[in-house]
Amino acid sequence: MKRQSVLWLFSCALVAAVGLFSGQVNAQVITNGSANAGIGPDGSIYDFGTGIGLQRAADGFDAIAPGTPRDSWGVSENGVGGYADPAYFGTTVGNVSTVYGANTATTVSSFGGLTITNAFSFAAANVLKDTVTISNTGALASTVGYAHNTDVDVAPTAFSELTTLEPVGGMVAASSFYGFENPDPTAPFGAPGGAGGTFGPSDLGFAFQLTPVVLGAGQSWTFNVFSAFSIDGQTAAQLRAQLHGLGAGWVATSSDQFGINTAALAVGGTVPEPSTFALLGLGAVGAAVAAIRRRRQAAV
Repeated sequence: MKRQSVLWLFSCALVAAVGLFSGQVNAQVITNGSANAGIGPDGSIYDFGTGIGLQRAADGFDAIAPGTPRDSWGVSENGVGGYADPAYFGTTVGNVSTVYGANTATTVSSFGGLTITNAFSFAAANVLKDTVTISNTGALASTVGYAHNTDVDVAPTAFSELTTLEPVGGMVAASSFYGFENPDPTAPFGAPGGAGGTFGPSDLGFAFQLTPVVLGAGQSWTFNVFSAFSIDGQTAAQLRAQLHGLGAGWVATSSDQFGINTAALAVGGTVPEPSTFALLGLGAVGAAVAAIRRRRQAAV
């Protein structure tokens, strides 16, 4: 009995240690039959219980799971950043609620006067879509930023990838080919790839920061973040084309050196109208309002 008690206590301690490391004890896997995705309660991709990040069901290929299984996102409010990064920097956003379905998951987090909703669904057999909604629940306007960073290890030449970044522009303000950038959207990238191009081969990943927007009290900002893997012999270029077809405006891909497998991160959406006005300046606001009035008059 004494030996069994010792073993039981050791098992409990081991479980507790895993929970402290991962920060995602309640993570769960969702599936569409072709892809399995581990979704943590903080809205990051990886289930520490099963070891699944974003997995191709046919053969088990998963670019997130090997090495340090890092998928992270961060938000900032008026120059102060918070993030969900259980495998590396830690998680500083607060979990509000998490709801899992068979092939969907929705997490709600909080940071300062912001509420962040991550609504996961499958946009295609090989594409996981995270519809991100950031809401300003405070009483005053806030300048809001967002970043996403994923480390990948793409088989069969894992830990030695070729990462291709599209040039930044529009809603994407900065990019990186490194998998372990600071998740705080206010922190400059150490390995910037703003002009685009192909980097490596090396142990790489991909990251982006969005152009900050101004949200008034009660206003929200919604956009889609896509995570994907190649399927049916897709090349990196074909995977990028697929993601653009699903609404992505900026795409990053990372492939093994033989071009057998490719992982991707992409983002698409629009800057909300009030924030666009705030960023353009008063002169542009006047021109935009005048254009809206002309369109209304023409419609009449």
